[in-house]
Amino acid sequence: MSGGHDNQSVHDPRAFKRERWWIFGDNQPGMRAPVAGLTRCVMTTKTAKHRVFHLMPTTMLAEGTVGVFALDDAFFFGVLSRRIHIVSSISS
Repeated sequence: MSGGHDNQSVHDPRAFKRERWWIFGDNQPGMRAPVAGLTRCVMTTKTAKHRVFHLMPTTMLAEGTVGVFALDDAFFFGVLSRRIHIVSSISS
């Protein structure tokens, strides 16, 4: 194998992600299935100091530090963006 990897990486199911880290969401059926059929969904970063929600097209693939809500209705976007929900989501 190239790149100085030992033979153990041949049997590593995560070897693909380790070697091709720039391909976001290649094996993300847990995210893709819930948003299938939606034109947009709600996303928020899990690592920011301030919780901000965005309506994003489902053609965008989220990486591991982004929370994805399979909701395309602006009503739910408004509920999630309310101050009371933001305060409780940051504290948990």
